Amino acid sequence: MPKINVSLTEENISEWIHSVGYFLPRNDKEDDRFEKLNADITYDLDAINSVDPFAILSGSWKPQLVLKLGNVQLSEEVSVLKMAARKHEDIPEEIFKKMKRNQENNDPNNPES
Repeated sequence: MPKINVSLTEENISEWIHSVGYFLPRNDKEDDRFEKLNADITYDLDAINSVDPFAILSGSWKPQLVLKLGNVQLSEEVSVLKMAARKHEDIPEEIFKKMKRNQENNDPNNPES
């Protein structure tokens, strides 16, 4: 694999900061470099609802929360905890112990924390 040689100097650090995405690119060179560095990222713009700038300006636009949980196991654990939070019961023993340890570690009266 060829070695990539990048020379950062005081003169070009600002250019690289804009090129890697910490700030918006200011010119075509920085924009091209940003596109090359992020070529593997794809955007699914069709999945995003259309933006109505007039609704935003008039104040009638309401933000929508989109929460995607990719991990099924995490999703199941979250649903168990939601049920427990509502009913104050059915908390799995390992989760209960984890919560108790966390509370003990964060106790301001505990001299060890």
